Amino acid sequence: MHSQWQNLRFGKKAEDLAARIYISRGFKILARNFCNKTGKRMGEIDIVAARGREIRFVEVKCRTSDAFGEDLEILTRAKLARFRKISAYYLKMHAACNYFRPHFDFVFVAMPHAALPQGSDGCQPPVDKKLIRVKIYSDVMIDL
Repeated sequence: MHSQWQNLRFGKKAEDLAARIYISRGFKILARNFCNKTGKRMGEIDIVAARGREIRFVEVKCRTSDAFGEDLEILTRAKLARFRKISAYYLKMHAACNYFRPHFDFVFVAMPHAALPQGSDGCQPPVDKKLIRVKIYSDVMIDL
């Protein structure tokens, strides 16, 4: 059983990995963990990346097992609605991006327990990268 702190740490590792993948594909990372700072919180975008005239809004999910269903099953209508809303807000706040073609990607990172650091003394061994699986679902349909 992992604590909330460990889950946040693994989620950050998954987001870092996804950002590196997008950078390796020629994207520039425009924002990480973007959310509205005023009013009712709309949600958060893990990564905003751009290449040429395309802008990608990326949601990253990390899991340690498949016990919670298939990858896309965890994207509920409510989650998609929040993602759409915060993406539209990003475009509104960044007028220069209005000419970009928006894309919506979902990245799923599976880190089985065997891949996760097991140290209990504060000294964490490195993650076993051979056991990590990454799936990127590009251009998931969300109308803005």
